[in-house]
Amino acid sequence: IITNLLAPQARQSADPLVQIRATALGQALMNEILAKSFDQQSQRGAPWLRCGESGLVCTAQANFGKDCLDDSKTAPACTGSSLETRSTFNDVDDYHNLTLNSDADFAAFFDLPADYYRGFSLIITVQYDDNYDGTGQQTSKTAKLITIKISTSTNEEYGFSAYRGNY
Repeated sequence: IITNLLAPQARQSADPLVQIRATALGQALMNEILAKSFDQQSQRGAPWLRCGESGLVCTAQANFGKDCLDDSKTAPACTGSSLETRSTFNDVDDYHNLTLNSDADFAAFFDLPADYYRGFSLIITVQYDDNYDGTGQQTSKTAKLITIKISTSTNEEYGFSAYRGNY
């Protein structure tokens, strides 16, 4: 009788902790991403030109993801240590297709103990969405939709979405 009473309650008491951890992770990552430049081609200094202005062409959606540290190459021509890492990400689409599936992935990416996000996984996607309806329209390339999907150790999924405008 005690086992039947306490076991379900113990699981339910852990759920809010997992929910809080997942929510904090999603919000922190979204804040980090939104603080980055809109595009690799946008100038990060005076005269502050945006991609789409004065001949600066916005990155094609097919080229979203980690950039090469060597500006003379483009992905996938570079791999491994010649690709950007979290510390060198400088625009929102660098996070596209970032996937963390194991405790070791989380530990390495966030520089945390391996068991901090035990059983969690996440994927981040970025796409142009000029009309803000989630369908991915990219005619004028004025907005990027950032989506973070977090799966927890209790098999719950949490989604976070935000837009980054070309300003």
